[in-house]
Amino acid sequence: MIRSEVLGEDSLYHSRHGRRSLLKAKTILSRIDSTSGTFLDVGCNQGVVSMELMSKLKGFDFTGIELQEGTLNKVLKDDPRFQLIEADVGKFSPINSYDYIFYGAVHHHIVRDYGFNRAAEVFFWLCAITNEKLFFETGHL
Repeated sequence: MIRSEVLGEDSLYHSRHGRRSLLKAKTILSRIDSTSGTFLDVGCNQGVVSMELMSKLKGFDFTGIELQEGTLNKVLKDDPRFQLIEADVGKFSPINSYDYIFYGAVHHHIVRDYGFNRAAEVFFWLCAITNEKLFFETGHL
């Protein structure tokens, strides 16, 4: 089921993206064994993964990193458990640590825009600030 509040005007793209994001959230949920914690969604886009996780993980605080705030779904933006960091992840290094991090479908953009070395640096600093588990997806099907 794709939540209508997540879908935008480009229904084909958002429908496909939404379905894949909900499957990713389901996989992540199956691997989280805590009742509270912190979660970082790197390149959160509209926030489909974060919204789904927030509906199930009531004791968690969420942070998303996204290039443009306007991309984020308003429902998520208005949720007090969610904080947005508007930044280019290829140029940004968060200093906080997080219990769980989802680094999904962003890595290939960093490789394209900044090269493999910078993409590797981003991956390694995400590993360094992860307390429990890092969920990684390259972004290529």
